[in-house]
Amino acid sequence: MGENCVDSHNSVMPYVDDITEPLIVTLTQTGGLPARQLAGHAANLEFWVGEVKHAIDVIDGYGERFKKLIDGERIAAERIGPLFHPFRTQRPVRPGIGDHELKELRRRLTDSAHHVLGRCYREGFVSETEIKEYGERLDLDTRELKRKKGS
Repeated sequence: MGENCVDSHNSVMPYVDDITEPLIVTLTQTGGLPARQLAGHAANLEFWVGEVKHAIDVIDGYGERFKKLIDGERIAAERIGPLFHPFRTQRPVRPGIGDHELKELRRRLTDSAHHVLGRCYREGFVSETEIKEYGERLDLDTRELKRKKGS
């Protein structure tokens, strides 16, 4: 195998994990900050909501991207021929992450985003309109956050 070829059978952490796990950690830590420090992060909430949206899209699109990967390898093998194809092993290519893990990763991500949004709202750093817009972008139910603020 050439030095620029990657064996698709290697057990490598998928990109979806690479971007989502650190984001979950960051959001979890941010959600637990004292109000004064949280205020600084709330000023950048548009950025963080964008990061969460991107990670959700990566998680939700994993299956389709994996299908395209398989199709691309198959087409290359047909064009190049099996003797020259770097993925000529008989083992089938498997997804780097399963459906259950993807669902759990998505749940943890949305839970951490929900927590940060809730804290920012309860501390008064974002308006009801903003929290609703962020919730819609991330497909999160923010009604619970609005009820808790008045409690």
